[in-house]
Amino acid sequence: MKTAVLFGAAALSCVPCVAAVQSADERLRAIYTEEWKWRLEQFPGLEGVEKPVPDRLPRVDPATQEKRLRYWQDVLNKLDDVPRAQLSPEEQINYDVYRPEIENFVADQKFRDYEMPANSDSAFWSDLGETARRPFKTLTDYKNWIAQLRDVPRYFRDQIANMRAGLARGFGFQCSERFLGGDDDGFQDLRVRLPLGLLESLLVDFRPVLKEHPHTIGESAIDRE
Repeated sequence: MKTAVLFGAAALSCVPCVAAVQSADERLRAIYTEEWKWRLEQFPGLEGVEKPVPDRLPRVDPATQEKRLRYWQDVLNKLDDVPRAQLSPEEQINYDVYRPEIENFVADQKFRDYEMPANSDSAFWSDLGETARRPFKTLTDYKNWIAQLRDVPRYFRDQIANMRAGLARGFGFQCSERFLGGDDDGFQDLRVRLPLGLLESLLVDFRPVLKEHPHTIGESAIDRE
């Protein structure tokens, strides 16, 4: 009887430990689940081609960028309150992967990386090209693509404004002929599904930004125009 009582007491003493592990796991899952849902709202299309074509493009203006910085900083603060040692082994791995990702997002926002929306690796119009290449499977895809096209001028204007702000503080990039003309200028995929003349009208605003800052682009097509 005495043994049974002691065993029962020992078992009960473990209950808070189990609850603590579950609580830490649940807190972490709640953080990254909520943040991912928010991220999908901020950046339409992240879910990939299995979902319908997005009906809009991301907002990239400075006010929105500041809100993102504050949001991810808040996520970091929440992660600080999660006791990693109390997480299950699986969630410890998730924590170790997830936290640096959020730290990188915060750093990108702090250093205003969005003020260089085009570089030798990618450009702000790249996602448009990927959308143009993907198969359109439903009427919703076509309707959403039309809605997204209506958002293209706003998106280009905001990205160009960000680029101007970056160039003004010497935050430039090396530009190749692919960006500015020739048989392969990086816009071929867009020409497939953009209305006639829309892309060219957008580039009328984009190209002068580069010409205003020739020191940032090196020898390129615009030097020979």
